[in-house]
Amino acid sequence: MSDKLFHKNKKDSADLQRQQAKQAVEILVVCEGQTEGDYIRLLRKHWAIEDKIHIIDASQYVCIDKFEEIKKKPPKIGNIKYGSSPNNIVNYAIAVAQKRKTPFKPYAYIFCLFDNDDPIKFAEASQKSKPVRGGKVIKITSIPCFEYWLLLHFEKSDAPQGTVKNSIIKLKKYITDYSEDNKRLDDARFQQLCANDGLLKAEKWAYDLLTKSKQLNTNDPSTLMFELMNIFRALKKVQNKKNKMSNASASNTL
Repeated sequence: MSDKLFHKNKKDSADLQRQQAKQAVEILVVCEGQTEGDYIRLLRKHWAIEDKIHIIDASQYVCIDKFEEIKKKPPKIGNIKYGSSPNNIVNYAIAVAQKRKTPFKPYAYIFCLFDNDDPIKFAEASQKSKPVRGGKVIKITSIPCFEYWLLLHFEKSDAPQGTVKNSIIKLKKYITDYSEDNKRLDDARFQQLCANDGLLKAEKWAYDLLTKSKQLNTNDPSTLMFELMNIFRALKKVQNKKNKMSNASASNTL
């Protein structure tokens, strides 16, 4: 009897862990480029919210059978192909979210990150709307490129950027080896971005500049990354509260 009870308890524990894993992830982020994917992965690690966010970029995807991140180029889902164009990003995000069915909890938010490399495709993707089970599809755009968001960690640059190249040239003042051929972010580069309250500055400046750009009737430069950061910060706050409660409970037990 004791062996049966042991195996039953072990099975119940494993089932509980699987169920908790299914319920944990709240957010899906589908990125146009690997630099964006690097940034989100480093950020969620920095804020200890890794179990709350799924990320898809050119190097990793969410396996729709287990809903776990796999280090491999995203495959087709039916006839929906992952690609670097804004339309492909939005369509792929919707396809992944639609596949996340019971017993998996629906994503609360589905973020699509893309730039304004192609104005026509950018406009089409920005206007694309489709109901998604449980969550809301939010387009996080950066104009002219994601590098502008990175630049805001260092300076409040409100002059028109014009091209991707111009944003990269300005960013190189702070990350000296950054270039079109060397765009990936690692821990060292992320620490540069975080230094001197870089994250908070970028959020505030992005919000302020968006207000200004609306007044001037222009979207160059602009980035909506602060909207994504607001959601992530809320997750971080909840996670910190849970950790404090857990630590207090452990202390009381002792």
